[in-house]
Amino acid sequence: LTPNREKRVTLQADVQLADVGGRHQAKELKLVASGIQIDLRGSTYVAEPDADLYLRAELGGDAAQLAPTLAAFLGEGYEDLRGSGKLTGTIKASGSPADGGAALYTTTDVTLGSWATSGLNVENVRLAATRTDAAAPLSAQLRAGLNGGSALVTGTARLGGKALPWNATVVLKGVDTSGVLVSQGIGRYLTFVLPALLPANASAAVLSGRLDANLKGGAPSLNGEALKAGLRGDGRIAMEQGEIKQSTLFGGGGSSQLGKLIAMLKVVAPESGVVLAELQKAITFQSLTSEFSVANRVVTVKQTKLDGRRVAIDMQGRVLMAGPIDLQSKVKLQGNAGRRLAGAIGGDTLPLRVRGTLEEPQVQPDVD
Repeated sequence: LTPNREKRVTLQADVQLADVGGRHQAKELKLVASGIQIDLRGSTYVAEPDADLYLRAELGGDAAQLAPTLAAFLGEGYEDLRGSGKLTGTIKASGSPADGGAALYTTTDVTLGSWATSGLNVENVRLAATRTDAAAPLSAQLRAGLNGGSALVTGTARLGGKALPWNATVVLKGVDTSGVLVSQGIGRYLTFVLPALLPANASAAVLSGRLDANLKGGAPSLNGEALKAGLRGDGRIAMEQGEIKQSTLFGGGGSSQLGKLIAMLKVVAPESGVVLAELQKAITFQSLTSEFSVANRVVTVKQTKLDGRRVAIDMQGRVLMAGPIDLQSKVKLQGNAGRRLAGAIGGDTLPLRVRGTLEEPQVQPDVD
């Protein structure tokens, strides 16, 4: 993590300590740092013989001041994080915090301001979480506006023990992608479900259109390697009336196998060669969908389909989280370009095999 030092931290404390076995009481216990303050006034705690907690925390703060600290915590790709608005809300917890909170009850309702990073604008974030039964998991819900659309995240986590098994559902509706960077921040995950179509190293926005998504997943832990190894889930994204710029599916330059094929087609089937060359610059689509699953550190692309006026693309394959990809793509040229392609290679569909990495896909035409 990037080091981040608080310029000033203030702790105001007036705590009444009880005899052994008694209940300690916070008459005043307030922490103030840059961008955030937590007031624990009225909270109590018994340490022995059995831990018992009553906590009431009033949350306050300023998202703009908190942003540098949060960016440092999130790490690489979030250096441009900006915040606005106020942090407010109440967190209540009671019961025993022992054994990972197995017998801990909580009610949380907080608003977390608005945030912007890598072309994503998350507005009016509100988080609610409850657990009122020791036999039940912690349930949480997060709502926010997202690039002119909406985001709803619901999830549960099983308390108790060191691990924190969880499940979550994410629903996005009408999210404008025209300013989103796919090379950093949350936008990076789009390149896993639209591999090769999106240029993973693009320093500018390359995708436009309104995004709808439905994602479901979970893992046996929230911790590093256990999270990556145990992550499971599936999802679907859909877009309409958009464009992809600088797609690496048709890139690679004139020296690549696909580049050589395009140069040949410009001679023997000019209409086809010209269309393929233009797709290197931009692909306009009426609809774009991708269905996928995640397991064992692998994203399996069940089917990615793009339908446009000049081209239709159908893709399946695998993307390893460590980097390597293996995809099969069928590129069908529409209209006269397709008919000319059929005269040159025996069909209006160009089969492609894509290997390499997300950042540097190697595209091999599967034609004689």
